[in-house]
Amino acid sequence: MINCGPGAGIYYFFQSNYQFSAIYLFIAIIFPFWDASELYDDYLQGKMNFKKSSILTTVQQITLSASLIAALVFLPKNYIYLIFIWLFVQAGFSNYYYYKISRSIEPSGSADAESLKYGKHLSVINFLDTAAVQLDNI
Repeated sequence: MINCGPGAGIYYFFQSNYQFSAIYLFIAIIFPFWDASELYDDYLQGKMNFKKSSILTTVQQITLSASLIAALVFLPKNYIYLIFIWLFVQAGFSNYYYYKISRSIEPSGSADAESLKYGKHLSVINFLDTAAVQLDNI
């Protein structure tokens, strides 16, 4: 997945490269929603529903390919539209699938106290890992 923040968009804006600035800022806005909605596939994989996962992914990729080919035919000299179409299709399908699958899941009752403790522990560890990677980039 793409990992860029609004910093790249701001940098290109001040360098007067408004096309790159728009692309990076748009990615920074869309990516968190897109990335979070990708959990539907993890759920399907965990439930060993590989057939449904494959079908959904295939439909998404065929639609993405058709959209990009149409954009290449009708807008051959503008790469910004290709990037926007790519983001919209990917994020749109992922959010739609997430919504549909999350509605079909039956709640299993209250959460186990040990599970909550373990989840908090993983969140702290993940935060520390992310902070260490970002500090290393500096």
